[in-house]
Amino acid sequence: MANKKNPRVHVTLPKEEYEMLCLEAKKKHMSVSSILRMLAIVHVEEEEDKWLAIKAEAAEERWIAGGRKTYTHEEVCKSFGIKSNIPKNR
Repeated sequence: MANKKNPRVHVTLPKEEYEMLCLEAKKKHMSVSSILRMLAIVHVEEEEDKWLAIKAEAAEERWIAGGRKTYTHEEVCKSFGIKSNIPKNR
């Protein structure tokens, strides 16, 4: 069963890539795991940026085509599949 508090991923790397990671870790005085964690986070953030750009382009195309020009905070959060951080009773 997966550890939900501190999820872990196991990877098998080709020898050359592993050696490169070891050199990078040694150079930065970090563990190989920390280097891989950092690389994974950067990659996920880049993918998220691409996804957000696609959503923004689609919204802009709808706006140019004469669609709705404004959205409520709740509608934006729902379209992105995220939870609103603004209390409903203000």
